[in-house]
Amino acid sequence: SMAAADKIFARVRGLCPRGRLSAAVIAQCDVAALRGVGLSNQKAGYMRDLAQHFVDGRLSASQLRRWSDEEAIAALTDVR
Repeated sequence: SMAAADKIFARVRGLCPRGRLSAAVIAQCDVAALRGVGLSNQKAGYMRDLAQHFVDGRLSASQLRRWSDEEAIAALTDVR
Protein backbone atom coordinates (compact mmCIF):
# COMPACT_ATOMS: atom_id res chain seq x y z
CA SER A 1 0.00 0.00 0.00
CA MET A 2 1.01 3.61 -0.43
CA ALA A 3 0.89 4.18 3.32
CA ALA A 4 3.35 1.36 3.93
CA ALA A 5 5.62 2.60 1.14
CA ASP A 6 5.55 6.14 2.56
CA LYS A 7 6.46 4.84 6.00
CA ILE A 8 9.39 2.79 4.67
CA PHE A 9 10.58 5.74 2.57
CA ALA A 10 10.54 7.98 5.66
CA ARG A 11 12.53 5.37 7.59
CA VAL A 12 15.11 5.07 4.79
CA ARG A 13 15.47 8.86 4.78
CA GLY A 14 16.03 8.62 8.52
CA LEU A 15 19.23 6.67 7.82
CA CYS A 16 20.65 9.69 5.97
CA PRO A 17 22.11 12.85 7.52
CA ARG A 18 19.39 15.53 7.75
CA GLY A 19 17.03 13.08 6.03
CA ARG A 20 18.56 13.78 2.62
CA LEU A 21 18.89 10.66 0.50
CA SER A 22 22.23 10.22 -1.18
CA ALA A 23 23.66 7.36 -3.17
CA ALA A 24 26.87 7.49 -1.12
CA VAL A 25 25.04 6.99 2.17
CA ILE A 26 22.77 4.23 0.87
CA ALA A 27 25.71 2.41 -0.76
CA GLN A 28 27.46 2.35 2.64
CA CYS A 29 24.43 1.09 4.58
CA ASP A 30 24.57 -2.56 5.42
CA VAL A 31 21.70 -4.78 4.41
CA ALA A 32 20.72 -5.25 8.06
CA ALA A 33 20.16 -1.49 8.47
CA LEU A 34 17.99 -1.37 5.37
CA ARG A 35 16.09 -4.45 6.50
CA GLY A 36 15.62 -2.75 9.85
CA VAL A 37 13.60 0.01 8.18
CA GLY A 38 11.28 -2.45 6.47
CA LEU A 39 12.92 -3.46 3.19
CA SER A 40 13.16 -7.10 2.20
CA ASN A 41 16.62 -8.61 1.85
CA GLN A 42 16.30 -8.56 -1.95
CA LYS A 43 15.07 -4.93 -2.09
CA ALA A 44 17.84 -3.84 0.28
CA GLY A 45 20.41 -5.48 -1.97
CA TYR A 46 18.96 -3.85 -5.09
CA MET A 47 18.89 -0.47 -3.38
CA ARG A 48 22.53 -0.72 -2.31
CA ASP A 49 23.64 -1.89 -5.77
CA LEU A 50 21.70 0.89 -7.52
CA ALA A 51 23.29 3.43 -5.18
CA GLN A 52 26.73 1.96 -5.89
CA HIS A 53 26.10 2.34 -9.63
CA PHE A 54 25.59 6.08 -9.04
CA VAL A 55 28.59 6.38 -6.69
CA ASP A 56 31.04 4.76 -9.10
CA GLY A 57 29.69 6.53 -12.18
CA ARG A 58 28.09 3.61 -14.00
CA LEU A 59 24.82 5.58 -13.81
CA SER A 60 23.97 9.25 -13.42
CA ALA A 61 20.76 11.26 -13.44
CA SER A 62 21.95 13.18 -16.50
CA GLN A 63 22.60 9.93 -18.39
CA LEU A 64 19.16 8.60 -17.54
CA ARG A 65 17.54 11.82 -18.80
CA ARG A 66 19.44 11.66 -22.11
CA TRP A 67 19.06 7.96 -22.83
CA SER A 68 16.20 6.40 -24.74
CA ASP A 69 13.92 4.09 -22.79
CA GLU A 70 15.75 1.11 -24.26
CA GLU A 71 19.17 2.44 -23.20
CA ALA A 72 17.94 3.18 -19.68
CA ILE A 73 16.37 -0.26 -19.34
CA ALA A 74 19.57 -1.93 -20.53
CA ALA A 75 21.65 -0.02 -17.98
CA LEU A 76 19.19 -0.60 -15.13
CA THR A 77 18.99 -4.33 -15.73
CA ASP A 78 22.66 -4.44 -14.69
CA VAL A 79 21.57 -3.59 -11.12
CA ARG A 80 21.58 -6.67 -8.94
